[in-house]
Amino acid sequence: MCTLIAVHRCLPGRWLAVGANRDEFFDRPSEPPRLRLSGQTPVVAPLDRRAGGTWLGVGAHGVFAALTNLASGSPDPTMKSRGSIVWDALSSTSARDAATAMENLPCRAYNPFNCFVADEEEAFLITYRDRTEAIALKPGIYVIGNADALAALQGPAEGESSRDPRQERVEGVEALVQAALSGLEEDRLAALRTICRLHGSPEHRQAVTCIHGSDTYGTRSSILLELAETGRESRLLYADGAPCQSEYSDFSSLLDELRYAPSYGSTESLMRICS
Repeated sequence: MCTLIAVHRCLPGRWLAVGANRDEFFDRPSEPPRLRLSGQTPVVAPLDRRAGGTWLGVGAHGVFAALTNLASGSPDPTMKSRGSIVWDALSSTSARDAATAMENLPCRAYNPFNCFVADEEEAFLITYRDRTEAIALKPGIYVIGNADALAALQGPAEGESSRDPRQERVEGVEALVQAALSGLEEDRLAALRTICRLHGSPEHRQAVTCIHGSDTYGTRSSILLELAETGRESRLLYADGAPCQSEYSDFSSLLDELRYAPSYGSTESLMRICS
């Protein structure tokens, strides 16, 4: 996944709003979101059928996690699957626990990545490049792509003047998100849907979220998600294909199933409902 928009704890009635486009090779098989198990924890997540991992999801304990690959040349195929990191995060009881577990990942075990984890109280950004770095985030809007997201938040090192062009794209998208959500009282997911379909804009030509131009690689799917405060309705929408060409289908019922899944009791019964 190459573009993650996360709006954490700054929208009325919603502790998280997400727009996420996954860019991948077209011959890599995947499945849409459904109720699954991470260990013994019910989660809602799509599935990468090749490696068995996922790139985004929400767990029964209220933890959201999403991962973007960090550009670093050709990935090392001998490394562990990055998608397994999201599975582990979704089974955590809090975002802080998930971030702490990622801080303790072994060195040089995974190809580089950015990971955003959040619950209703806290959010963290984790970047892994041979080793892990993590920071706690304030409430706000975060756009994460394939550039080093932690370095972008911390600013350039002393004497460093070069900029990653991937980060310029992220900054263009972030400016559009800030403008779209500023004072907005209408449908936030509609605003994020528009941004997830971008091929650039007059004000920010580099703000591209929907990737085309190749017969082998591009934007494969898109997810829109709102996680609501208690007593309000959460929503999950999924487009199976480039969002500029594919309609979003309503998968919100999965969030209702997730909310009630723990009450079903034994792991055996959960296995039945998640299979």
